[in-house]
Amino acid sequence: MDRHKLIKRGLMKYIVLIMALFVMLLTSCSNLPPPTEKKPFRPLNKMKNYTAIDTIEGVAFAGAIPGRRRSNDYISRAAYMELYRRAKEKYQYNVDIADITWVSVRYHRDRLSTEVYAIGQVIVDNQLIKIENTLLRAAKEATKNTPKNSVLSIVSVSAHDRSTAIYIVNELELILINEGFILSDRLRLNLIKQEQNFQLSGEVDDESAVGIGKILGANFVVSAEITGLGNLRRLRIRLIDTETGQVAGVASEQIR
Repeated sequence: MDRHKLIKRGLMKYIVLIMALFVMLLTSCSNLPPPTEKKPFRPLNKMKNYTAIDTIEGVAFAGAIPGRRRSNDYISRAAYMELYRRAKEKYQYNVDIADITWVSVRYHRDRLSTEVYAIGQVIVDNQLIKIENTLLRAAKEATKNTPKNSVLSIVSVSAHDRSTAIYIVNELELILINEGFILSDRLRLNLIKQEQNFQLSGEVDDESAVGIGKILGANFVVSAEITGLGNLRRLRIRLIDTETGQVAGVASEQIR
């Protein structure tokens, strides 16, 4: 066999080998068996003391390694981080994600990454659910003698952590609106409190609260606080009439 034929045969074998390796690369990166819905990532039934409050979806990207397939767990974790980010933007307080399932998976060869479209459940600690139920009872009790369509401003919320305080503000606003009251603009309230060196959440004395309420055009200012520890925690709500400076309503409920 002459020299040219040997070179040609060697080149053919080299080309075949390169093509085989290329096919193996594509196969290893694109054939990603998705997890079944019977076994979602971070199953809710194993997340003790949490309750689902919403469903969230989004697209995440998981980086790939040439010639190697990313595991289901790695891709699901990338989906978890994206869904968690979206949930935190929406709710701002302590939430988590459970029951993550894949809707579709796509491998991008040009970027060497895996795109996963996933759905998960937004969950919250049951302690926040207890606070929400207590908040509803206390708000109704404190405002029972307040005329409907009155303008209210939530000027002070005190809790053991900022996340819980933000949760109370959000839920209390919704409850008061559903009860027929008008809420002052929170953005303007925050600007006023910043100008007067008050924190976004925390204690504000009655005189300062009334002054802020008058600036906002509120008929009543609202304050809320959580006191005590463990099973002895209580939620207290106070309403002050901005015209008279007198307490117009008060409620104290045990959180249970």
